[in-house]
Amino acid sequence: MGMHEQINDIDVMLAPYGARRLSSKELTRHESFCFGWQVETEIENSTSIIIDILFDVDFPHSKPSVFVIKPSLNPRDLPHVESGGKLCVWNDRYITNTQSIDYILELLQDAISMLSDGMKGLLNEDFRNEFLSYWVYHCKSNSKLNSLCDHANKLTRQIVVYKSKSKGYIFADSENELINFLDNQNLLPNENKVKPRTRRLSSIHPSAFIYLEKAWLPSEYPTTAGELISLIEREYIDESESIISMIGIALANQYVATPCILISFNTCNGVCFVGIEFKKGLFHKGGYSEKTIMDGFRKHIRVSDLRNRLTNLQINGALVTRIDQSWIMGRDVNHSWEDIQTNKVAILGCGSVGAATARLLVQSGVQELLLFDDDKMNPENNSRHLLGLAYMGMNKAEALSFSLKRDFPHVIIHVFSNSWQNAIKDAASLKLFESSDIIVSCTADWYSDQMLLTLQSDLVLAPIVFAFVEAHAMAAHVIVSPVDSNAFNSLHFLDTNNVGKMKHPVTEWGHETHVNIPACAGAFQPYGTIPLTHLHAMAAEQVMSLLLTVDECNLLARRKIWFDSRSKLHDLGGDWSSAWKEKYGDPNEGNYEQTMCYVNGEWVREND
Repeated sequence: MGMHEQINDIDVMLAPYGARRLSSKELTRHESFCFGWQVETEIENSTSIIIDILFDVDFPHSKPSVFVIKPSLNPRDLPHVESGGKLCVWNDRYITNTQSIDYILELLQDAISMLSDGMKGLLNEDFRNEFLSYWVYHCKSNSKLNSLCDHANKLTRQIVVYKSKSKGYIFADSENELINFLDNQNLLPNENKVKPRTRRLSSIHPSAFIYLEKAWLPSEYPTTAGELISLIEREYIDESESIISMIGIALANQYVATPCILISFNTCNGVCFVGIEFKKGLFHKGGYSEKTIMDGFRKHIRVSDLRNRLTNLQINGALVTRIDQSWIMGRDVNHSWEDIQTNKVAILGCGSVGAATARLLVQSGVQELLLFDDDKMNPENNSRHLLGLAYMGMNKAEALSFSLKRDFPHVIIHVFSNSWQNAIKDAASLKLFESSDIIVSCTADWYSDQMLLTLQSDLVLAPIVFAFVEAHAMAAHVIVSPVDSNAFNSLHFLDTNNVGKMKHPVTEWGHETHVNIPACAGAFQPYGTIPLTHLHAMAAEQVMSLLLTVDECNLLARRKIWFDSRSKLHDLGGDWSSAWKEKYGDPNEGNYEQTMCYVNGEWVREND
């Protein structure tokens, strides 16, 4: 059906409702719409309303928009009214049948019903439950506010704040948390620059975090500090003086002209944070002819006097960007990170396998890493390392740390720009290494792995997760080796001329798979990044599974194997190995993952 036919059909359908087709001139008051209708009707109490139903050029592959023309409404007058009188009738998840126009009547009826309920005050709770959608129209502050504060801590409390030129205000529950964030974001001078760093740190100042049970209605949005205090007193009858004192301490910040505090509400849709920006602090005039709030007082002011002085102080609403762990790790609904936030994971080797695995772990909630690598980033690493040419020449562990701290500023990373064997010769580094909850070996180096296993047995270290690929990355292995389990070594020859080779490799090749380069002992395995993604996911998954294992007695040696496509394997000149097929069966077409457990000295398929 063509556009003209659809327009005629809509015309016929809406005619019984007295709908009138809008002229081109009338459409100009709305942007981006090419045709529409106006409907005038009455709701209860004989209130007249006029609605425009508008269609854009993408129709029928877009939903019509509804605008309230009469009465003239602002976003804070009724729930679900947006700028320009647009009425949000259906959410973006509501899908319509593009082959039919019948839903337009349903949209019209729902719009009228919504307006009727809104005018009767039946939707006022939506103002609270969708608070941020309406608060944004109250915000006059252009300041950027960022919060690291714990959303689950529903206590009114003193917090700390730092104002950065590039990031704006950054709030945190503790000074240590704030400093870690600032360091990771390179917002503070290095520790070796003592005076500049001390000067910056001195500008960290107390602020206030005020928790309220009930979100405000638009009619309650405060415009003065006096109105804000009245709202606080309404909820904190017996504690209001201590909260006013807390606000006073926040306003005593001499490093910023317009101090800010945080307000938090609980709604049925979750916690929301907003900011309040004060026109001036206790010691700022705010204007040439104005007096300071502390005028007439030296160092101290009574709470009652402070309250009176704040009565008419102008405040502005501000939006807050949440950057706390709970929000960035899953918008408050992914709680697994809470169970592992105190765990520590050591990554040995920060190449194409270790770097990607480390990033996945941090994205999953791991907050503390030890990174070991003595190699540098080279241009040829680009094809399969997650870091690019911007890091060329940097040590891989240092480059990875820099990248992770920049993207995930909550993390604590201990960087060792030498091999793990040399790094732990230092007593403090060894102690840190011993405290790791999981050790991930991504070196694919036989001598390194054997030394690691020996150390694990001698010091009773944490489980080791080994991650490596076979030739051309046509098969990938992740092996969980608890202390003295023999899991890793059981898969390899330990003597004869085959020492270090797998007893039952997944693949076999009739030719040399390494490619030589014009350098002494220089060679590499030719494969790209896509085949490695299976290994990254398996390694990270196994680490997460271990960290979330409550009962260590149930910790078993296990392995995961990825079998790539047999057709790709054949194209590269390889095949499934006869040793594997004889021991475990034919992988056939491949493209699947298999889990095996180490039971009584034998590897068996899970659930066999």
